[in-house]
Amino acid sequence: MRPRAPATLLLITALLGPAGCGSAGTGTHTAPTAAPTVTLDDRSSGRTVTIPAGGTVDLVLHSTYWSGPRSSAPDALQPLGTALTSPAPGCVPGQGCGTVTARFQARTTGRATLTATRTTCGEALLCTPAQRTFTATVLITAG
Repeated sequence: MRPRAPATLLLITALLGPAGCGSAGTGTHTAPTAAPTVTLDDRSSGRTVTIPAGGTVDLVLHSTYWSGPRSSAPDALQPLGTALTSPAPGCVPGQGCGTVTARFQARTTGRATLTATRTTCGEALLCTPAQRTFTATVLITAG
């Protein structure tokens, strides 16, 4: 029967791997950081956000009555595909419950305005002028 290794040695071997025992690493390794994502929603209207080039902006509006989420500067803040409308489970068509989601990528430094519009805020309910437009400013900095 083979003698059992001490628990400490097993733990070190598990953490460092067999090659890590008895040899010290000389270099440092940093994992690459993922580009940040900023998520905006209905409450973000009127806000200004800053994101580095390479990052993404997700716009999630909580009504399917919203249309046309767009960037005023698509060269700087580029739409990634078309907006996705997702009705909420159990929602009756025409009630507007659900979301409209659009994703944008910050391509170059600059400034862009995200906008979306709607005229209806509920079944047979017109929006007030203050409820008709979503606007947010995105400042893109060097990554």
